[in-house]
Amino acid sequence: MENFILYYYNISISNIVSSTDYYYFFHGEEMYYFCISNRLETEIATITSYPLEGKYHFLIKNRFNKYLTEYNEKTYVLFKINTLLDDKILFKDMLLINKVPLVKSRIMWQDIWQTKIDYMEEQMKELGIGKDILINSFSYYVGLGENAISYLNNIKQPSLNISLVHYRIYYPNIPINYYNTLSLIEDYDVRDYAEYIKSYFFNGNDYNPLEDIKKMLTIPKYNYTDYILLYARLLYPTYYFDLFSQYINADSFDENKIINILNKQNAYELFLKDCFYEIRSKYNIPEINWIIKRSNRL
Repeated sequence: MENFILYYYNISISNIVSSTDYYYFFHGEEMYYFCISNRLETEIATITSYPLEGKYHFLIKNRFNKYLTEYNEKTYVLFKINTLLDDKILFKDMLLINKVPLVKSRIMWQDIWQTKIDYMEEQMKELGIGKDILINSFSYYVGLGENAISYLNNIKQPSLNISLVHYRIYYPNIPINYYNTLSLIEDYDVRDYAEYIKSYFFNGNDYNPLEDIKKMLTIPKYNYTDYILLYARLLYPTYYFDLFSQYINADSFDENKIINILNKQNAYELFLKDCFYEIRSKYNIPEINWIIKRSNRL
């Protein structure tokens, strides 16, 4: 690895820490991250052309003026780490981070989500035999997804709040992940907020997401359309669908992550109910009947 990095990047390295998909190492005081990438060279070039905040990890080109480098039959990129590793990024921090505004045509979550659900239903028919925990839970989450798709029909005008956001945000939300340039995509601002809330809710403890919704409601640039998008994304169960995609093709898997989701789903429904009323106090978003009728007694 030392000779490889020296040859491709002209960097002498030390203190290598390796894992399945990445390597950490140092050059003097600077820390570097060499990790597998699924992004295209053109995608990376587009992202790096934007004026990103200085905390984002700096992507380094190799000696052939490319971001992507082949190593052991896999494709990697090299970052210089620009943030602390032992910090956490909270919802209130995300609201204050300067976003890169983009001018982009309307992003059709409906089409993306419907295609995803259709594909998973086909997978379930072909590969779901014997996977009881998926069989017994799948229909409920497809129903949530379809509710989310229908809810987007309430949008009257497209949101102008489009920026570079993250494909996913994972709890705990640490800088090494959040400031990974390769995690960025062009989408509505509210994607980050919804994915943070869902990940924290299902993977953390003692979290009251309603307080974060209240903080967001103080930001003047977000309007009725943005809250329709936010609420639809909170409805859409990426937390379950991501696990489904991992497990449906696996011969065996740890069911505890799905069990954890199932155990928290009642509480999440109550949050969706409270969240609706909180947003409704400022914006007249439509209600979803079965959520509003949800009893507060677990």
